[in-house]
Amino acid sequence: SVPVNSSVSLVTTSAIIVPTTCGAQGYANDELVTAVATNTGAATLYNLGFEVVELREANGAPPAVPFRLVSADGATCGSGGLVGARQTVATQIAPGASVTFQFRIALPSIRRFRFLVTAVAATA
Repeated sequence: SVPVNSSVSLVTTSAIIVPTTCGAQGYANDELVTAVATNTGAATLYNLGFEVVELREANGAPPAVPFRLVSADGATCGSGGLVGARQTVATQIAPGASVTFQFRIALPSIRRFRFLVTAVAATA
């Protein structure tokens, strides 16, 4: 997989706080972010995913448990989902096609955080 940010438009359509699936690991809530990824390039993208570039506290002291992308491939409430984790969202996406999906982020508390991703895929 290679970065394909220039061939993908990512638009957040909603973000809501929901009950956590990770309460036993010290998380208070989850943020469920719905997004639409569109292939704006000329080539079909295979195994389109998003890799976490940054997922951390925005201000102040870091929380006791890390913010965690629990919807990342292979992530659990206690492992994975940190910087470098990948969430695959489509096995194949043709030029001009879109896919709707959700990021689920476990929150130690409701507080400001930074979440940045890069689009990655194979083109052949």
